[in-house]
Amino acid sequence: MNNKIVAIILVLNFSCGNAVFAQEHSITYVKKNRAIDASVFLAGNEHTMVKLPIRDFGSGTKYTVIFAAPTISGIFTTGMVTTVHSSSSFTPNIQIDGLPGQVTVVDGLNYAVASDGLGGHTFIVTGSVIVTVLIDIGNTIVSITNAFTVDDPQTGEPTLTNLEIGPSANAVPFAQWGRYVDQAGLIKAADDWIDFIRIGPL
Repeated sequence: MNNKIVAIILVLNFSCGNAVFAQEHSITYVKKNRAIDASVFLAGNEHTMVKLPIRDFGSGTKYTVIFAAPTISGIFTTGMVTTVHSSSSFTPNIQIDGLPGQVTVVDGLNYAVASDGLGGHTFIVTGSVIVTVLIDIGNTIVSITNAFTVDDPQTGEPTLTNLEIGPSANAVPFAQWGRYVDQAGLIKAADDWIDFIRIGPL
């Protein structure tokens, strides 16, 4: 299967409509200070410390947000913060840099079989750990998300299984059962990533 299809499967990971997932892992926040532009490695994945300006929709207060943004091949860094205008009640489950926050971690695997249009099939298993942090700064909810992909332990590709299985769409005989387990290392990386978030007024 080509890389484009694999990428689509990864993007669709956990896109389960309005499903609500239970929090299966305990997450903590212990603030860690790193200089802007410094590199941080989490589960072998490089991140770069970035700093963005944001503003509270209600009071107009200016804030800065610092966090570790994913870096690809040591070159391409993309860090994004989303702000949502909201005065709805907010139920925190954590404090982020002294402010009320919510943390959600979703980890799991996608199992897929796809035809190649030539009479064959490919069996693919992908997975990721997605961590989302919400921070309430008044009339604004600040949202930061990161994702850690589950990689093939031998090839390093972002798939646990990627096999040509022939003319039948029955993928069960090709299962690599030992790989389809809870990804404790990536959960720890998600927990550590949260520690690098800093937010405060200018």
